[in-house]
Amino acid sequence: MYLTSLKVGAAIHLDVDREGEKFTFPAKVESVSKDCLSLLYPYYCGSPFVFREEDKLAIRYMDGSQLLRWKVLRYETKHDGILSLLVLYTEERGEGINRRATYRVAVNEPMTIKPLVGDPVEVFVRDISLGGLGFTSDRSFEVGDEFTLKLATDDGEVRLDFRIVRVVVPAGNEKDFRYGAMFLSTENRILSRYIVERQRKELQRRRLEKGV
Repeated sequence: MYLTSLKVGAAIHLDVDREGEKFTFPAKVESVSKDCLSLLYPYYCGSPFVFREEDKLAIRYMDGSQLLRWKVLRYETKHDGILSLLVLYTEERGEGINRRATYRVAVNEPMTIKPLVGDPVEVFVRDISLGGLGFTSDRSFEVGDEFTLKLATDDGEVRLDFRIVRVVVPAGNEKDFRYGAMFLSTENRILSRYIVERQRKELQRRRLEKGV
């Protein structure tokens, strides 16, 4: 898929990889050309995000069920009246990537999921990303089973419909099945903010442990 296939207003994500630390920012395309697009300058913890020389940037976009990424070759900041724009110069053509490669944040909390038919089930959600979640349960489900999870966030409750795409059967002394699931709808902005906030808290915890 070529960059020019993206339309103004399309929902994308800017991923920043900083020597093991990962940041992701939901955004919308403000302008786009053959090998360049612009978006509103990203904010982190209430302030403009400060990029570093070692940062590696990429644009991510969900086209139906396909996840695409463009590597950012260079970038610059421009001011359009009162707005600050981040201009990203990228490869012309995006590459398909594994949905599991999207940034995941640890959750490790019990939550209730509801099947299409039947009673709600309590599971243990291990992690979550923009593309799906991982959870464990002592209940046996099948690939293709669909559920709904109502996730509480600082921006309110968000409904997440998902389908199981991977099952790991317990072995040895393990008691729980491990499941990988894919969300049926994509680019949920409340979920994006939830992930960014979890990410921020995790980075703060790591810095405190390092005494930074």
